[in-house]
Order: sequence, then structure tokens, then C-alpha cells
Amino acid sequence: MKKSIKLVLIVVLSSYCSLQLMSCSSDDGGSTASIAAEETPEEITPTEEPPTEEEEAPTAEETPVEEETPTEEVPQEEPPMEEPSMETACETTQVFMEREGIVRVDIENPSTTPNDWETATAILGFLGEGYLLWTGSDNFSVPGRGVITFPVQINTPGTYQFVWRSRITIGDSNTEHNDSWLRIEGDDFFGEKATTGERVFPRGTGKTPNPEGASRDGWFKSYMNTLNRWFWRSSTNDNDPFDIFVTFNTAGTYNVEISGRSNGHAIDQFVLFRTNRSLGEAQTADFSETTCL
Repeated sequence: MKKSIKLVLIVVLSSYCSLQLMSCSSDDGGSTASIAAEETPEEITPTEEPPTEEEEAPTAEETPVEEETPTEEVPQEEPPMEEPSMETACETTQVFMEREGIVRVDIENPSTTPNDWETATAILGFLGEGYLLWTGSDNFSVPGRGVITFPVQINTPGTYQFVWRSRITIGDSNTEHNDSWLRIEGDDFFGEKATTGERVFPRGTGKTPNPEGASRDGWFKSYMNTLNRWFWRSSTNDNDPFDIFVTFNTAGTYNVEISGRSNGHAIDQFVLFRTNRSLGEAQTADFSETTCL
């Protein structure tokens, strides 16, 4: 009877354990009922879902910014500056350019303040737009009144002859109202007699002999002796005319200075021409181009 009860209990317990998914053993260590343990489910590796189109689109930060290649600015050419013409006065200093051994200047008053040189047109036959007339007092002994300066740019060194085109405007004497003072910067400023080659030098230069007649501080008295017409002539040394020359040993800018001496002496133009050129060539040459310093 006890064995039957024990068997019943074992069956009941075994069924119970199966229902509870547990393993049970007998009280006396006999045969045990093995309850299969619950199988551990396999880990499911999540599959990566393909990114949607929105996810594939890079964010603003991830989007590479294409660097703009700087475009080179094309420099605009400045319009060429107009060169001053002969008729246009420089605001500073006007320089007359020597070309092929010739300088030709149409004399105009370079001063903007009164200096006793008057621009005139009353006596016909002048070349250009007018001529200069000395209206100041006579200055027979002392040069330096009403000095007007004409810078010339010498590009071809050498010895040049100076001649101006002038006129007596008062009276009927060819030895009155016929001269002005002249001084030219250079390495040698002198008068030379055409027939003999004899030379004279202005007083005040330390060189001798000096001319007959007036001269001072490096100035020559430059005269002509022709009445009633404009005439190309510049002489120094009274009663025995010497032509006037200047030597430039190097290229550069040199001043031609004119000062009033005899009232009524008019000057229209002047030329400087190298000794291998002629007065006729200088008279018909183009007016010297000018530049402003």
C-alpha cells in the first residue's frame, strides 16, 4: 500500500514538474525526472535596413563646398596722356628739345608777372604768334633787368652757334635800339671771328681776351645792324663782329638767358645749331618739341 502511494506521488510530482518546466528529484535520491530546460533563444543579429534616400543625402556640413577659383582682374589701360603742344604753356618749366643738332624756339614771354617784355604783333613779318619787345629802360652797362630764361635739352653734345631773329623798332640808326644781353650756360661760351677763328670771352668768366664794348658777369651784348626788316644775326664785339658760340661737353639741360638792354629791340625767334649744320637748316627746321619739368 505504501509502495502504491509512493508511485502515485512520484507520477504526480513528475507531471507537476513538467508543467512547471522544472527538474525534480525523489526524496530518497532515487531516479529523478529530468525536465528539459527551456531552450535559450538564439540571438537575432539585427539586419541593417538600407538607408532611405533622405539618410543617404549628406548633411550641409558633410557637403564639400567647392572653392571658387578667383578670377584675375584684367587691368584697364589708362588713356594716354596728351603731350603739351607748343601753344600750351607749362605750369612749371618748359624745356626745348634739341633734335639732330638743332634747337629752334619761337620766343614767348615765359614770365607770368610783368617784366618789361611785351608780347607784340604790330610790326608784320614776324613768325609764329608774335614777338617780344623790350619796353623797359636802356641798360647799357648792367645786365640782369627783365631776365627771361629758355631751358634747352641738348641730346647731341658739341659746339653750337647761336643766332636770333630780331628787329630795330625805333628810329633810323642801325646802331641804336639794336641789341639785348645774352648769356648761355655751357662748358664754353665765346665769340669767334669767322675769317680768323679769333675768340673773345665774356667778362666775369675768368677767360680772356674780352670783347670790345659792354660785357659783364658772363653776359655778352648781342647785336644786329639791319634796318627796316626782321633779320637773322647775333654778333658781339663792337665794330668788329664776332659770331656767338657755346660748347656743351655732355648731354643735359642748359639755360639760354636774355636780358633787356636797348629799349625798342624786338626778338622774334632764336636757333642753336651744331657746327655741322647750317643756319639755313636751322631756320627752316620744325620748332623744337617741348616737355615740362
